[in-house]
Amino acid sequence: MVNISMFEHLKGKAVTCVRAFGVDEFDFTRNIVGCDFSVGELGYAVFEFEEHCLFISVDGLTIEKPRKENVHELPVHSTIIETFVGAVLESIDYDNEEYNIKFVGYDTLSGYFEPNDGMTDRAYFELEFPWC
Repeated sequence: MVNISMFEHLKGKAVTCVRAFGVDEFDFTRNIVGCDFSVGELGYAVFEFEEHCLFISVDGLTIEKPRKENVHELPVHSTIIETFVGAVLESIDYDNEEYNIKFVGYDTLSGYFEPNDGMTDRAYFELEFPWC
């Protein structure tokens, strides 16, 4: 069970920086409906706010830094930086299957965990957004 109340202090705050860490696991892809980015088993992304951070990994969303070994900072696509820096967090909800992340003035981001099902080589956490 995800404790959504842990995100309350981030509401109304603007993103100041977006960073990614991993081996080679951060992916940014344009698709027909917009774009998405995924964080693989070995990596994580960070939305930094003034005083706190929101970490995104295959463990879901958290305010605690994921325990990942042998990771280094990876480049973040300029579209992600331009889109998120300055965006104000409105809400985060979780319905036992996916996270719904809402920034003021933007469509809701949907984030979901995809386990390693044998068809793919790894598990990943993916955020999809149609507005970039």
